[in-house]
Amino acid sequence: QCPSFWLLGEKDALVPGSVAQELALLAIPQAEFECLKGCAHAPFISHPARSLALVKQFFGTADE
Repeated sequence: QCPSFWLLGEKDALVPGSVAQELALLAIPQAEFECLKGCAHAPFISHPARSLALVKQFFGTADE
């Protein structure tokens, strides 16, 4: 029942976004997902501004 946000990378070779999303939905049906195009395993490193904006949006602080 806990809110869950998964930030995935489209080009992640370790945990492919499509597989991670399907597995997570089995375990956490209410989870929210974002799969960033062109990103690998650590989108928060390669795309920090976009990653931060998405996390802030999830937590409801996008305007702060």
